[in-house]
Amino acid sequence: MDFGKILTKAWQIIWNNKVLWIFGVLASCGSGAQGGGGGGSNYSFDNESSGQLPPALQDFFQNMDRNVNQISEETIALFVIGLFCVICIISIIAMFLSVYGRVGLMKGTQAADGGASLTFRSITELVGPFYWRAFGLNLLLGLAVFLVSLVIGVVAFGLAIVTLGVGLICLIPLLCLLLPLGVVYYVFTQLANNALVLEDLNIGDALSRAWEVMRSRAGDIAVMAIILFVGNIIASIVFAIPFILLFVPAFLALMGDSAQAANNALTLGIVGICVAIPLGLVVSGIVRSYIEGAWTLTFLQVSQPAE
Repeated sequence: MDFGKILTKAWQIIWNNKVLWIFGVLASCGSGAQGGGGGGSNYSFDNESSGQLPPALQDFFQNMDRNVNQISEETIALFVIGLFCVICIISIIAMFLSVYGRVGLMKGTQAADGGASLTFRSITELVGPFYWRAFGLNLLLGLAVFLVSLVIGVVAFGLAIVTLGVGLICLIPLLCLLLPLGVVYYVFTQLANNALVLEDLNIGDALSRAWEVMRSRAGDIAVMAIILFVGNIIASIVFAIPFILLFVPAFLALMGDSAQAANNALTLGIVGICVAIPLGLVVSGIVRSYIEGAWTLTFLQVSQPAE
């Protein structure tokens, strides 16, 4: 398999059809979400350690200390419940958008590979027949991961209780296997989505087809997975540097000794966030478009009968 040709062609497709970036942004919505919250009304700030901070930060933490201690436990509980509900709603919406974006990228790349001219409307029309099947496939795969994680968590908790924590040592080899197993799961999920969308299969046939292709072309798929994985890490680091530099002036101003410096830090931080969010969305859309395009072209090639 000509990896250079596939990678070059994937870039040419997303560069000549920048409408795919929009679907890349949508696909990035479900790439990962973290949330959390909680606290207690017994929070306190150590005044002795506060003497080592700039005056502006001392005032900030002391005011926060007074405000937090005035909040009742009932209010905190309601806030945590409300935050959990909001996170669940956002996660569900993100999943719908992510599947829509992924299907759009796969069908758009396939159409562009065949010489078609892409528009947002044309890609949307291509997504329709495959969306709910793709959503069901990803929901099924996600539930499988959830159940496996739940079983591992229950077993780990049981061992910790019965053996007073000593039994957790037996799980170290299993934890070491999580990274390679996660990579295999990601590749299998990618191929299953490709099979369902690109070959118009149902969920069961898509899973079987993904396993067949993965087993028959394991070497080529492994090399492509490594290339895209390493490339994604490098691209993430390169694009993260400018965003980090945006907040350096705010950090330096925050370490000043005056209230004016703290206000300047707050202003710079807000400006940095306003700049970083849209730029981050564009960058994530481009990177996701490229990765999905490369996997689509890879599947179209490895799924062909060997000469």
